Amino acid sequence: MYVVGIDGGGTKTSIALFDITGKYYGTQIESYPSCLDSKSFEKTNPQLEKSIIKLIPPHSEEEIVLSSIFLGLGGIASTKDALFVESLVKTWKICKESTQIHAKNDIYCAHAAGLRGKTGMCFIIGTGSVGFGVDETGNEHRVGGYSPMEGDPGSSYHLGRMLLKALAKALDLRRSYSPLLTAVQQHLHIHGYTDYVNMINTISREETAQLAQLVTQYADVGDKFAVKLIERATDEITLMFHTIYQTLEIHNKQIAIVGSLGNAKSKYKEILYQKVKAIDANYEIFPTQLDPAIGSAILAFKHLQNENYQNFLPHAERK
Repeated sequence: MYVVGIDGGGTKTSIALFDITGKYYGTQIESYPSCLDSKSFEKTNPQLEKSIIKLIPPHSEEEIVLSSIFLGLGGIASTKDALFVESLVKTWKICKESTQIHAKNDIYCAHAAGLRGKTGMCFIIGTGSVGFGVDETGNEHRVGGYSPMEGDPGSSYHLGRMLLKALAKALDLRRSYSPLLTAVQQHLHIHGYTDYVNMINTISREETAQLAQLVTQYADVGDKFAVKLIERATDEITLMFHTIYQTLEIHNKQIAIVGSLGNAKSKYKEILYQKVKAIDANYEIFPTQLDPAIGSAILAFKHLQNENYQNFLPHAERK
């Protein structure tokens, strides 16, 4: 009898396997996407079952039974989406009538991984941004994470967009240059109007987000404009925190951070921590140590009202 957690992203899928006693067998990373926005789940569904069977120790296929599975998938935006995924997973040979099958957006597995199944808050601060909190009575609240078109405030993408907008103003003399703006102009090989237009119309979300590295690099050596951009970005994450803080009554004052921008040792992290602790100094802030697929497995265990996984979590920590 096995318990499975799945974290489905836009480029890869992570699958964590436990048995019903809580023994951890490992996490397998597959190179196919399972985010609903990236690929039809009808195509992903058979791939997932094959991947799970491959991860399970040698058995005849008839002997493999899943007790519980939780799928945290990007792109699940409604109950209808979740029910659709669950209905297809029910068709697997390794799922029986008694198998607990649950699917939700991937912020749920990120939260469970970051806080090891406890209450509190989780923030994803990487290419994009989103915040999620759960209190002791089971109430939950999500902020942000709508779409890159909304701007992903506080994220690497947001920092990159602000930098590119400022570069346009420097090019036509609406503002003065700073060392950071000179650096990004050289980095992107922008020599004038035409170069900028070609760049801004073709640059990808990921390429824009990578510019955040320049912002944090220059902020760390005191570039005033870089620090100003970081102040704006961290204001957005602080607003997310304050919104959850006021909406829910969370007694476990912990915040798990997922994502390179939120966890890298930099001016961004320093300023963000200061702003959060100015609201409530009792909050402990830390990077998540578990793969989100482990978070999905934790939620799969919870649906069985089984806490056996807790003794084995140290073995599942990222090295």
